[in-house]
Amino acid sequence: MQFIGYGHSMAQSPRNFTAKMFTEYRTARLASDILKVVKVSLATGGRFLEIANLKGSQLSKYKITYTKTNGKKNRTVPIGEALYKDIYK
Repeated sequence: MQFIGYGHSMAQSPRNFTAKMFTEYRTARLASDILKVVKVSLATGGRFLEIANLKGSQLSKYKITYTKTNGKKNRTVPIGEALYKDIYK
């Protein structure tokens, strides 16, 4: 019997299987997060560190508010519905 998507036999050591599964999940999650940062950066002109340090309170419906920017002023930038749904998940 194989675990769907991983191609590992269930007869393998659970410890090794879990470590491999965790590593694959973490890698996929990191790639997904980087893709979201790139999309937000391209859509809003935000810098990577500004985006990486966003808090949930800075995201409102179809808007992102950047605080602690290089210019020392807060700025609010509109975003599209599709991007909002992608990053709000």
